[in-house]
Amino acid sequence: MKKLSKCIMYILLLSNFLFSKDDDYIENPIQTAGIALNYIRSIYNAEGEIRSLPLLNLRLNRFFLRGSLELGYIFYEEPMFKFSLIVNPLYGYFDGWTIKSKKMKDGYRNIDNRKAFPVGGVSLDAFLTDEIFTNLTYQIGKNGSKAEITFGTIFRIFDRFTIIPSISGKIMDKKFTNHFIGITEQEVIKNAKIKESYKGRTSFSGASNISLECAINDNFAATIFSGIEIVDDKIKKSPIVKINTQLYGGLGLRVTF
Repeated sequence: MKKLSKCIMYILLLSNFLFSKDDDYIENPIQTAGIALNYIRSIYNAEGEIRSLPLLNLRLNRFFLRGSLELGYIFYEEPMFKFSLIVNPLYGYFDGWTIKSKKMKDGYRNIDNRKAFPVGGVSLDAFLTDEIFTNLTYQIGKNGSKAEITFGTIFRIFDRFTIIPSISGKIMDKKFTNHFIGITEQEVIKNAKIKESYKGRTSFSGASNISLECAINDNFAATIFSGIEIVDDKIKKSPIVKINTQLYGGLGLRVTF
């Protein structure tokens, strides 16, 4: 992580020098902030839970804060395309990979907590048309890496309603999956329903999501969303994994300023 942090710092300094005189073309963006409640039925032998989910799209010059606390710096930008450096301090939390031992079912409650960890990486955002968009990211941290590609489209219905369906695919390396679903020998000893240790393997997943946004007025909007993520069957070999499908859904409110 120290090497990654230094690399990002050097790139930021270089890009600031290269682009410091070329920021006039960046339009003042619309700023939004809000909060949602997100129900997650995770892959684990655990009950579903509700988590708060930030709804952010804030920008200051080339810096931005979006989604679930993802901080970024735009390295290069065109009207329909941008390339950014990104940092996520809580990777794994908002998308359901983390779990506390007390949330597990009987026989699994003496595992170690599966905690979020900080990652850094790159992101490419592009609009293929005025309605169709794509995002490609690669993120890496102390406990593994993940690459993801997303395609989505925007349907505007009347003046106040917008529907945004999307699909995505991910690849997670074995270090990443081992951090969340790997089982140590000590955990085998301490948990009655865990019979053997397990080491994570490189895994793939596919997901689909749909959100409906309703503009209440010029400044406030309500959002309803739901989705499903299916991970390949390899993860079901982990003793703490019940199913390789994760479901989620929720509602939120955001303000535009």
